[in-house]
Amino acid sequence: ASLVIVPDELADGNITSLGDFGTFRLRPHGEGAATAEEVTARNITKTLVTFSPGKRFKQVLTSIKYEKA
Repeated sequence: ASLVIVPDELADGNITSLGDFGTFRLRPHGEGAATAEEVTARNITKTLVTFSPGKRFKQVLTSIKYEKA
C-alpha cells in the first residue's frame, strides 16, 4: 500500500499492511455505558492509530544496544 492511501484505508475500517514493515489499524477509545443498547458513536472520544511491527522490524528493535554517553 502506498503511504498516501494508508489514512484513507484506515478511515474505511481496513487494517493496512505494509509488508515486512508492519501493519496499522485504528482503535477507538471512549467512554463506557451501562448497557450495550446505550452505546453509540458518541461514546467514542478519540481514535488511536496502532502500529504492529513486522517480523524484520521486531528483529531490529530487539538487537538495539544502549550505552550511557
